[in-house]
Amino acid sequence: MRRILQRCKVALAKKSRAVDYNNDPADQLFDIKRGRGPDQLSSPLLYVSSQPVGTSELSTVALESAPDDGLAAVLPHGCTSSVSDLEDVMKDLQQSYPEGFVTTPIRTWDSLLHRLKTFVEIVDDVVDVHPYAKMAWIVLSAIPNAIITQSEQDKAMNKLFEAVHDTYSFVVEARQLCTLPSADRQLSLLSKQTVDCAYFIRDYTKIPRFWTRTVKNRLLDIDQKIAEYTSTFIALRDQITMHSVVRSEIAVHRVLRSVIITEDIASQALLNSLPYADDAGYKRKKQCYPGTRVEILDEISTWINDDSTDERIYLLVGQAGTGKSAIAHSIARLFDDMGRLGSSFCFDRSFPERGPALLFPTIARDLADVDPLLKTTLLNAISEKRSDLSTSDIEIQFRRFIESPAKRIDLTGPIVIVIDALDESGPVGSEVRRELLSVLGNAIGALPSNFRIVVTARPESDIESYLCNGHHVRCKRMDSVPLHSTLTDIKSYIRSSLRSLEAGLGDYEDTCRQLSQASEGLFQWAQTICIALTDASSAGMTAEERLETLFTGLELTSSKSSTLDKLYTQILCSLFDVTKKPVMARYRRVLGSILGAREPLSVEQLDDLLGSRLDIELIIPFDRSTHPFATSFLITLVAGLSP
Repeated sequence: MRRILQRCKVALAKKSRAVDYNNDPADQLFDIKRGRGPDQLSSPLLYVSSQPVGTSELSTVALESAPDDGLAAVLPHGCTSSVSDLEDVMKDLQQSYPEGFVTTPIRTWDSLLHRLKTFVEIVDDVVDVHPYAKMAWIVLSAIPNAIITQSEQDKAMNKLFEAVHDTYSFVVEARQLCTLPSADRQLSLLSKQTVDCAYFIRDYTKIPRFWTRTVKNRLLDIDQKIAEYTSTFIALRDQITMHSVVRSEIAVHRVLRSVIITEDIASQALLNSLPYADDAGYKRKKQCYPGTRVEILDEISTWINDDSTDERIYLLVGQAGTGKSAIAHSIARLFDDMGRLGSSFCFDRSFPERGPALLFPTIARDLADVDPLLKTTLLNAISEKRSDLSTSDIEIQFRRFIESPAKRIDLTGPIVIVIDALDESGPVGSEVRRELLSVLGNAIGALPSNFRIVVTARPESDIESYLCNGHHVRCKRMDSVPLHSTLTDIKSYIRSSLRSLEAGLGDYEDTCRQLSQASEGLFQWAQTICIALTDASSAGMTAEERLETLFTGLELTSSKSSTLDKLYTQILCSLFDVTKKPVMARYRRVLGSILGAREPLSVEQLDDLLGSRLDIELIIPFDRSTHPFATSFLITLVAGLSP
């Protein structure tokens, strides 16, 4: 009672019934007699609101004590605004109601959702905060009120609800804090922690006898985890209040039931014997440009957090250059920052050693690194049949290293796995690729519902046949994304990338618009032309001259791959004089050796192969723009260019 009295705002009502009860439930007032409205009272009493009352008929006077936590008291007509008078009134109320003000969990919960939604709106433009805040609101608002109501007699859960509520009450009321760049990290941590806490509440409360657990029934260590979440929110609130960053990590609980953790040198050696693909994970520099692809990223995040679907795979299908990989890398980074990324694996035909046979062993080892309990179950699974450690059978790998360990523990919240460029996992029709597609198309459905796998691929026949019709696969085609949305994102990217050339491009906004239209929705096209326009090798030309050179002879076509090919050709023509036979002979010799090599060559290796360092130095410095070239253009590179 003392804490509540010390931390509430006091409001004097000019009219005893001057309160609008038709607003949001979070704004409704209720009295200390367990929620009765004013029409049920024999006389005006003290009302408690879940947030400060801001109508014109009410005036507020803050007690000279601790910071406000969002509670407000509305006193009947006739009271004075003297703090001493108000304290006398509260002392009388405290004697009459020693049990203190009574608020129900559902009222606290409704108020929390209201504040969280407001917070989402406040941080709409903060790219490192908004996605997590929106995710937290979606997950929490999907929890049925019936579950929250059951927590009325659970002191630990009530304390957690109050800690989260109090934190967001302060943040929302001090909304100017959210606009400070220095607060971004704190608010990002708060949002990520709220998401993980939402997973906890959603999944733990589904456990039978959760609300009736006793001292003798603590096999889930629930109270310890609740206490950790509560203390984390209190610490975050204090840090935000003091504008300091002490806590740099969030509390993440991925496993429901406790198991004995095995950790010794022999076990680690056993785990290390699993094959692993180095440097196959996502790259932060390859994610979407900030503020772009918001709609599809939200769609994928919502799917990942939807615990009601039976789908395990989100398949994103699109032609080269449409931005699939950037989306995959963005999703990986988004959930990695929350401790929810189990693994990411990027196929690349330039690295044939990164093939399908390494996919599931790599994912298994990554999962083991994510959580010690996942590591223990993996060790137990592979110890049962160590001969499987060296198997190249992809289905056995999946069953032994992924499915079996995953089924041995109860998980809370999603475990996200990202597989990028599935079409580069091997030649179409190859046996190893068929094995992988068969597992993804048939066996993945056996994984626990917490597993969410995001896959990107080009629309190749075997991928579509195995995956697009599977009941556990959601297929999303990039060409179904509205073109106007994509062009808006591309224009935003171009505007930012060419900012250094703004003064030399005439009508800058119109130039960016024309370039975005010319891209035909291909992010790769936009990226390539921005690199070409800002390339230092174009020294001696103005920005306008560079742009004119690139667009000379560049015609828009109905084929997106042809659009890319024409742009690449035009860029190369601007760098190499195709009318000079010695230039083109040297170009074909150097590039042909690079592209024809089975493995990537260093300059030294290329020198040994060609025996002409001069040729290499004349060509390689101008080859920076060729790295992202589509495979369809390799034949043109090797054969030479035509004017």
